[in-house]
Amino acid sequence: MIGGMKGQGYCNSKPGIITFNFWFVGFSVYFLIPGADLKGMIMSTKIYNGYKIETVSFVELRKRFEEASTLIKKVKIDRIVKSISSELYSILDNRHSGLEQGEKDPQKVFNNIYWDFRKACLEASKSATRDPFHDLKCEVSVIPLSSKKTLALLYCDSKEYEKEWESIPWVSDYHYQNQTDRPKELTANQWNQRRKDWDLALGKSCIPADHCFTFQLCNGDLPFELYDDDLKKLFWKPPFSFDKRLESLAKFKLREGKKLESFSDYINHEHKIEDMLKTKDGKKEFDNIKHGFRNKIKKVYKFK
Repeated sequence: MIGGMKGQGYCNSKPGIITFNFWFVGFSVYFLIPGADLKGMIMSTKIYNGYKIETVSFVELRKRFEEASTLIKKVKIDRIVKSISSELYSILDNRHSGLEQGEKDPQKVFNNIYWDFRKACLEASKSATRDPFHDLKCEVSVIPLSSKKTLALLYCDSKEYEKEWESIPWVSDYHYQNQTDRPKELTANQWNQRRKDWDLALGKSCIPADHCFTFQLCNGDLPFELYDDDLKKLFWKPPFSFDKRLESLAKFKLREGKKLESFSDYINHEHKIEDMLKTKDGKKEFDNIKHGFRNKIKKVYKFK
């Protein structure tokens, strides 16, 4: 068998659509028992990433997907900038405030973060393990159903991509699953038609790759143009307000010396800080800690 999309064990293609008992679709795991007798097993359909797109000529379709790719790539840039600038400002604030030791030069810190992030993104694009933070790819598989109907499957690990894709005028939701009640806005006939359409689209193999052609809207690498001097200025903009950054430093200060060995320890400590801020004296102490960092960090870290 060929490895499926990350985080989904093994499948015969990209995320499958028709499942039998132990096969779970969507972003779960596939369990396929070799030699199992599938006769008489209840067929389960789960199509979370299904859409209908306007049926047009191949020339027009290519043009539309090129335009969609441009939109998705803009979202990709925003994701990259947000991720890198968040880490950049966090590290520089911690070091300039004296809470951490390490390199303080914005250019050097940026270089390290940028290339580490790129390496992680390339590894995520090849890995069988889900990594929504670093997986930048976005693909759409198109399945022509008839002269009047075309279906599509969106493959990505980003809500931002999904939102942008769904905002395109010629794209409409066409998901289907038979484990829950139909959406209230659909009639029984409309919901049943979706079932018939997906059964027809996926054929006997129930493998999307057997019946579709795929457009790559963006790949998993970082665009090299982001490293140009002019575009580097995108990373100058702080991802959070100055007050939010001071608040993060104050919380970091209050965590010093505390043994937070697990995520639950961290959450419990955050709750203690929230309780502290509910009291007049606690808020005053917290504000004093914030004030102590005000002149130590920069509002904007610039570099070439």
